[in-house]
Amino acid sequence: MSWLRHIRGIARLSTATRNRTELRETDFQYCEDIVKKADYEAWLVGQYFKGHQKAYYTLYALHTELNYIRLKADSREPQQKRLLFWQTTIPQLFEGQIEATPIHRALRDVIQSYHLEKLHLRRMVDARLKILDASQPTVRLLGYYLDGVSTSLLALLLQCLNIKDADTEHAVAHLGKALGIVHVLRFSPLLMHQRTTFFPADICAKEGVSEEDIYTGQPSEKLNRLVFQMANEAHQHLQQARTFSTPSAARPVLLHSAICAAYLQRLQKCQFNIHDDRLLNYGARVAFLWKLMRHN
Repeated sequence: MSWLRHIRGIARLSTATRNRTELRETDFQYCEDIVKKADYEAWLVGQYFKGHQKAYYTLYALHTELNYIRLKADSREPQQKRLLFWQTTIPQLFEGQIEATPIHRALRDVIQSYHLEKLHLRRMVDARLKILDASQPTVRLLGYYLDGVSTSLLALLLQCLNIKDADTEHAVAHLGKALGIVHVLRFSPLLMHQRTTFFPADICAKEGVSEEDIYTGQPSEKLNRLVFQMANEAHQHLQQARTFSTPSAARPVLLHSAICAAYLQRLQKCQFNIHDDRLLNYGARVAFLWKLMRHN
């Protein structure tokens, strides 16, 4: 009867393999669903990562998860606790140890498939931890945050496309700063309800904007001028990114410039009032889709 036990063993192995494959596909779908729900524009860009969409949505799901830590928890202690959890578990993923969550399992597979660098993944967490201790960041600290959060994400996406090119890396460094500033501006109305801001203290002082001016949650001329300064900085980085000669293979990553350009144009039409509902309406999505098609 040894042959029967052998056949049963093969059947169990086949079933286990099939179950792992199905679970892996479910994990990747979970990551994509998170991105589609949280950042539809980023989800659209992901459609251009042909053959690498699973990696794209997994990395963006991590980015989204880390962003939501700040939004979901209204005090520093739970925010820090969750970020420290990720700071501990990311190195473990490189050793094959994973937590039983879809993002962890998907991220482990992407790390193994693309041999991602641990540095950029750690920076995505470290930058968020460092700015957590500041009631209001300086220009220098915000720059560190933007590099760690957005530039590191784009650098990981370049790795997924196996692009190693100095000009592209320089372009992504500038694009990451522009994308980070855009995200800061987009999330600012939500953070204001928690009496939190990413607007640098240096620029606030220059424009005569106090923290209370920010936390009222109401538009004002002073706040609009502050937002203009931030938007102008993003625009300059966006323009600088476009000066580099980059290979066509990097196009999916560089399409993030469409996200920046579309938001900055909408913001200008709203006279730099970040509380304007037109920044979030359906028409804005249609306008972005058109801009994305033109960039491609």
